[in-house]
Amino acid sequence: MFSSENGCPAFQFNQIWNFLNDNAYILGAFLLAFGLFFTFAGRKVFKPAICLITTITVGVILTGFMYSVFLNNESANWVGWLIIAGSAAVGAVAGVFLAKFTKLGVALLAAWGGVAVGLMSYTAFLYMIKSQVFFYCFIVACAGVFAILTCCLFDHVLIISTSLFGSYLLMKGIGCYAGGFPNEATLYDEMSHGQNVPVTGAFYGYLAGFVLTFIAGAVVQYKIRSKETENGRHPYYKNRV
Repeated sequence: MFSSENGCPAFQFNQIWNFLNDNAYILGAFLLAFGLFFTFAGRKVFKPAICLITTITVGVILTGFMYSVFLNNESANWVGWLIIAGSAAVGAVAGVFLAKFTKLGVALLAAWGGVAVGLMSYTAFLYMIKSQVFFYCFIVACAGVFAILTCCLFDHVLIISTSLFGSYLLMKGIGCYAGGFPNEATLYDEMSHGQNVPVTGAFYGYLAGFVLTFIAGAVVQYKIRSKETENGRHPYYKNRV
């Protein structure tokens, strides 16, 4: 692999992104389905949501590791799908286990809501800060704040974070078909190599859609919460604050 300070980032970018771009139509369908689930039903069925988010988290980490170690530009397409399937299977086992630890699982859900806020904020307003340390510290800080808040605002953070994360997935899913939604990692990679990469107007349309979808999801979830609070019907009432 060749690299230089001003070289083309395509030669340095992880192979996983090339694979996802080649299969964007399949990825988009999953993102849309998961996005709808988290946005409007994240709290209602939060134990399955915990299982799903753990599957995604572990699957992404394992997939990224396997791709970076074992795949190259000549690898067959089926190998990529095999790695993703295997990583997802391991993640599902971890998800079933973590769903038994409710508060820890909700903290993970909340952290992903923070990640969504961090990524959208970075891409929209902070992408000109060309610092790898700032990028990762900002994302981790957003995730950490949301996760910590679950200790004192369990129910509210659960609703807000799942709506945020689901809205992000929905916009990414639409972007797989309509285009115009930048890959945050690619954006940083290009800018770190000295390229001027302005965010297009299309992204700010996605940002508006992200905000509106988040509001709609939160309103729906709060209405469901209100009805359950009145009737005392929520099966995990003891975890709510």
